Amino acid sequence: RGPAQIMPAIRRAILGSFLTAEPVILEPIYKIGVSVPAQWVGESSSLITRKRGRILSSEQRGALTTITGYIPVAETFGIAPEMRSATSGHAFWQCSFDHWEKAPENVAAEIIQQVRERRGLPPDIPSSKKFIDEI
Repeated sequence: RGPAQIMPAIRRAILGSFLTAEPVILEPIYKIGVSVPAQWVGESSSLITRKRGRILSSEQRGALTTITGYIPVAETFGIAPEMRSATSGHAFWQCSFDHWEKAPENVAAEIIQQVRERRGLPPDIPSSKKFIDEI
């Protein structure tokens, strides 16, 4: 047999296996550190949590409080003006990549819909039964 007979069968088997494997979407997570005067701690913390972030610790060092936490990378786009606005420019923050996490179901569904739309695919994900033949 040649590739013309084998490739369609292999393609269907691989696509079917992708769907039966219950795939998940992983998103990159930053570790964020914010140094801010004590009067702006609430605003900084609420901004991080509004952006799906988690606060790990808050430590007072003299006049400044250092907030440490995790925040999804996708949520940090445009965070600089929001942080400046929330703290009147008193916060100093930095982010560095820390790990990957499973994206929440609603975020994953939104990403999948955007990708399917961009590629011109139907909005509904096909069932694995469409690709798996039973004997």
